Amino acid sequence: FSPVEDRPGWADSVRCARVVFRGQELGVVAELSRSAASNMGIKKKTAFAEINFTNLFRLSSSASRSYEEPDKYPAVIRDLAFVLHDRILYNEVKKEIESADSLIRKVELFDAYSGNKLEAGEKSLAFHISFQSSERTLTAEEVDTVVASLIRRLEDRFEARLRD
Repeated sequence: FSPVEDRPGWADSVRCARVVFRGQELGVVAELSRSAASNMGIKKKTAFAEINFTNLFRLSSSASRSYEEPDKYPAVIRDLAFVLHDRILYNEVKKEIESADSLIRKVELFDAYSGNKLEAGEKSLAFHISFQSSERTLTAEEVDTVVASLIRRLEDRFEARLRD
């Protein structure tokens, strides 16, 4: 993603980005501007994207393909929900989780919540976190140790707390 010089009329002036792949612009993604949303009767924040699928398919079909051998050892999945300040971006939290330990292989957001069950200015982000080793089957104790370290790391970095 990169900044937009000439944004579409429907796009917010700040929350707007060009979608670029291999140096070629594929389109734009943006939050709908307040005036455009009002004209369409939309009351909630809404994002739109304009993607040139012809260019996308052309570029993706020319991408090299590689084969990756399936993992020999099973993954361990843990679901963790963190409560944090609503100004903290999902991508920051995801990157922090991914970089916390080499046993963390995959991080997926499956729920985002803000509402009356949380304090004002707070949100909850819940993640499926996949732990896996390419050398052995992980024990529950190994995963518990990584999870405890991860929780401390998010507490320190974002003042996050584990949601009950």
